[in-house]
Amino acid sequence: MKKCSICGKTALEVVEVCPECLQRAAVDPGQIKRLKQISSVLSITAGTDTNIKECMESILEIVEDLERSGSIGKEEQEEKGAAVPEEQ
Repeated sequence: MKKCSICGKTALEVVEVCPECLQRAAVDPGQIKRLKQISSVLSITAGTDTNIKECMESILEIVEDLERSGSIGKEEQEEKGAAVPEEQ
């Protein structure tokens, strides 16, 4: 079993983060899974093209950042027009 990259508890297989950390971060595991799938496809030809290798590395960095920060969930809420109280 994999461990959560944030807290060390048992993680979900696909995203290597536990359900509690995903919920706290408001991250959609489907988005992270899609980025990892793209990275897997790019890794097939990464040895033959430097640009593809750089793209793959960038995608993995984005995945790691999203797993830590939860920014996917926040961005999606803003795009959907979720009500966010304004600071006074």
